[in-house]
Amino acid sequence: IGLGGQFDNSNPYSGGYQIFPRDSFDIVTAALSTTVDFVNSTTTINENAGTITVDVLMVNTTMMTQTVDVVLDATNSTATNSSDFSYTSPSTLTFPANSATTLSVTISITDDMMMESNETIVLNLMNAAAGVTIGATATHTITINDNDATIPNIVINEIHYNQPGLDSLEYLELYNNSGSAANLQGWYFTQGVDYTFPAITLAAGDYLVLTNDSTAMQNAYGVTAYQWTSGSLSNGGEDIVLRSTSDIEVDSVIYDDGGAWSTLADGFGYGLELCDPNTDNLDPANWNIGATALNVTISGTPMFGTPGTANVCFVPAANPYPLRSVAEMTVTDANGVADSLNQGCELRGVVYGIDYDGDAGMSFTMIGAGHGINVFNFNDVGSFFVNEGDSIHVKGVIAQYNGLLEIIPDSIETVGTETINAPTIVTMFDESIESQFIKLETVTLVDATQWTGAGSGFNVDVRNTTDTFTVRIDNDCDLFLEPAPSGWFNVTGLGGQFDNSSPYTSGYQLFPRNQGDIELLINTNEPQNLSGQIKLFPNPTSGFLNIVSEVNLTAVRITNVLGQEVMNINQPNAQTALDVSRLTNGVYVITFMTEAGIWSEQFVKN
Repeated sequence: IGLGGQFDNSNPYSGGYQIFPRDSFDIVTAALSTTVDFVNSTTTINENAGTITVDVLMVNTTMMTQTVDVVLDATNSTATNSSDFSYTSPSTLTFPANSATTLSVTISITDDMMMESNETIVLNLMNAAAGVTIGATATHTITINDNDATIPNIVINEIHYNQPGLDSLEYLELYNNSGSAANLQGWYFTQGVDYTFPAITLAAGDYLVLTNDSTAMQNAYGVTAYQWTSGSLSNGGEDIVLRSTSDIEVDSVIYDDGGAWSTLADGFGYGLELCDPNTDNLDPANWNIGATALNVTISGTPMFGTPGTANVCFVPAANPYPLRSVAEMTVTDANGVADSLNQGCELRGVVYGIDYDGDAGMSFTMIGAGHGINVFNFNDVGSFFVNEGDSIHVKGVIAQYNGLLEIIPDSIETVGTETINAPTIVTMFDESIESQFIKLETVTLVDATQWTGAGSGFNVDVRNTTDTFTVRIDNDCDLFLEPAPSGWFNVTGLGGQFDNSSPYTSGYQLFPRNQGDIELLINTNEPQNLSGQIKLFPNPTSGFLNIVSEVNLTAVRITNVLGQEVMNINQPNAQTALDVSRLTNGVYVITFMTEAGIWSEQFVKN
């Protein structure tokens, strides 16, 4: 408060105005107001934004903290809390004393899968503390842009990223793979090259070409193209990402200059082409180099591609011998018929045994990763010679003869040598022994007169104490002219099959390789039936198996149905309890060894 005055020493005298207080009482402290406002009144976000923060500013001139509530206006909001977004209303903001401070509230946005119109969230400032004035910006409106609108199926369809020389003519091709025209205005690339589309409509089934030099594109290829703003396609491979005006990814490709991508596109005149626009263009298996000559040479190299027209991918000649495992090519159905008949393939494995067709032609076993197959041809194949332990690659066609699975080789390559595995002890013949290296233990001839030493080979029956098996002595085996073995013996060889009628589930045989595959058992004579002298109980059993023997046992051996030994006890007592609780449930064979011979019996573990 005071009296007005002036002190202006120059014309015009329109300045220098002053106030002259009369005394100290004329100075009165003013009461400043405390105000609160939203920092701005609107925000626009996409539905996939995740969260949005809204800022509130309070100019607090008091010496106390002050509060205000940020309240959801559900009536004027078109979006629904808990389904379209999540917000706890009201949210109270507490501002510190004597300061100008911005605080915020956070809203979680739900990215649903429904196509819907854009929605709004309206927030109001309410319930300000006493002495706080809510300012002019008391309402904030958030607009959520829906991201579930149908995006036209625009496909990145062709990439020519590295021309010979100076990369003077790079290009990208887009294809409208949808059933209607697409408005590309405002679409843009976020990776790859820099370009935002002007007002362009791409008709259904039409192509659009983008290049680093539209004039050169027209002059060289006669193709009208749009020129990107800046950037280039990386010669080492990169991501190319196309997004819509709503920042939704329309399409993307991650190409490379090697690995699963053809290296011929890396400076050798070829472009990368998506062979079928309906396939996933993120999978390099769906791309190949273009096969169409452009009749243009750059730096002495012919160019290939289809800018602005349908792609024509190079189709390599089919490999008639795709690499397969022996296991997958020896699967049979319930009738014993191979699933892979007449299919060409390359198989890899190790030679087991001898050539059972010792003159012109071949017949031998190959085992790869535990699975075997017969290799057969009426004629010799090149200079290949059957030698046990050789590691070989065989290219040919799958066939089947009297139940025996075979590959008829067109070529055989020896690549090294390996040590063959020990034979698997078996107690039964079925499909599992075909073309396997196996061993029968403690058998004897059923009829020694079957050992004829005549013809192309002969079959003999051998038996243990429970079953009978067929052994085939081929005339290419050095056992052919040897005398028949007498007494009990072990026999090793390769599993075969000769079954001339469907179902092909019988006729299994064992083919010894040489004299060493017959192992005579000394002092092993066929015993009398010992069932009255050896008691085995309980049977079935889940824990202990008790043996009470009236004869002196030298050993007890337990094998599973595959002939694999699971337990062996030497010099057991006359009364012995065997703990079989850890054995897998099933049927087992227990064999009792005595000075005079053997006796076997089955038991069940449950």
